[in-house]
Amino acid sequence: MKKSLVLSLLFIFLSSFAFAGTVNLPKTGQTKCWDTNGIEIPCTGTGQDGEIQGGVAWPEPRFTDNGDGTMTDNLTDLMWTKDGYLPGGPLTWFQALGYVAGMDAGTYANFGYTDWRLPNVNELESLVNSNQAGNSAWLMTQGFTNVKTLYYWSSTSYAYYATGMAWIVGMWTGPVYAGSKYQGGYVWPVRSGQCGSFVDSVICLPQTGQKVSYAPGDDGDLEKGVVWPTPRFADRGNDTVTDNLTGLIWTKDANAPGPGDCDPGTVKTWQQALDYVACLNNSSYLGYTDWRLPNRTELHSLTDYSQYNRALPAGNPFTNLKAGNYWTSTSNSYYTNSAWAVIMTVGYVYDYVKSSSSYYVWPVRGPEPTLNVDIDIRPGDFPNSINLKSKGNVPVAILSSPTFDAATVDRGTVEFAGAPALPIGGSPEDVNSDGLIDMVLHFKTQDFNLQPEDIEACLTGMTFSGQEFKGCDSVRITKQELYL
Repeated sequence: MKKSLVLSLLFIFLSSFAFAGTVNLPKTGQTKCWDTNGIEIPCTGTGQDGEIQGGVAWPEPRFTDNGDGTMTDNLTDLMWTKDGYLPGGPLTWFQALGYVAGMDAGTYANFGYTDWRLPNVNELESLVNSNQAGNSAWLMTQGFTNVKTLYYWSSTSYAYYATGMAWIVGMWTGPVYAGSKYQGGYVWPVRSGQCGSFVDSVICLPQTGQKVSYAPGDDGDLEKGVVWPTPRFADRGNDTVTDNLTGLIWTKDANAPGPGDCDPGTVKTWQQALDYVACLNNSSYLGYTDWRLPNRTELHSLTDYSQYNRALPAGNPFTNLKAGNYWTSTSNSYYTNSAWAVIMTVGYVYDYVKSSSSYYVWPVRGPEPTLNVDIDIRPGDFPNSINLKSKGNVPVAILSSPTFDAATVDRGTVEFAGAPALPIGGSPEDVNSDGLIDMVLHFKTQDFNLQPEDIEACLTGMTFSGQEFKGCDSVRITKQELYL
């Protein structure tokens, strides 16, 4: 990884704010804006993806040629074969899985690696640049060869007909849809990208949600990607819902019933959808003025590929979720009079004509920053020794600062090393003699999710106003003796 990129990540890591969520979604790549007729226009004030550019910026260069027939994506740390046409022709889905298994067995060229796999749908879609009129041609300018325009297989089966269909990505413009496992499609092997260290990649891709395997080496068999948090969604109690995977905040009503003068609850053309979200901001809908129409990456991140007829995780708290199409703010950069929409029934991503298609609107905002606060484990003690077999409890002080008042902490939301705060304690006191009142909470030692090799433990929670915060302090796990 380039030194400048490592330094940028360190700056983010050490700053007073971090973004909430298990994974950080990347930008779509779109930096241009087009009107409903497909004419390029200035982005300022449009609310389009090209103006907002939500997500993590891509590294430069995006890809590195490893000089051995492979290419590394510096955004995801995934390693791809440089040749996007290795088998020399289309294969069925089952043949595609067999080809990759043959690479690992040494039957086919494997470039010195024996852990190749067919990419899951999230991994395959990560190669789409929504700013390019021809994505396959753009990929070849980045160093790849023989990238085809259509029908690349993913290892993810299509939940509605899992035994006979699987997800594919069209590499020309980027649609995501399903095809028969018995038809011909292209094969693009991938490996690595498991986010073992925060300096190895800019983002970590999440799992797709698929748990059932339909063939060896498929998505359900390997389940590659970041595990979803439990619970996946948090109802904030103010008609908004936080996705704990991405940190994005959605309206709880998936057909947001904004103020009457914003024309709520109706399907809209693409421009009407953008205007509707602007109206919500002008009206401070639910107390916020930073709503936006989600880009294609943001909206598609809600998809659970194990579900259909509402392809969202089971048990989600959303209401009024429609079975039809939802607009994104991302234009199709080839057919610029069209924009991408996600079909919430199954998770397809297709483009539709902006002026003549009318679909639903699901506003999003965030992710909100998580405030980094100071904590003191066993106040006044060092080196903060913890015996995990002790049946006692550990006090942890949440320290106030000129910009953070510990008295605002909602103790019912606080966890330390995975353990909830006990009902004892919580009285305000100045534990570090700085003239500011701190809060000391207690946590049951045997509930800690710590390992003997851990040298740090973290506390998380929310204030009564909904501000998320996090603080960490050093620990020393002592000899594992049982104290009664």
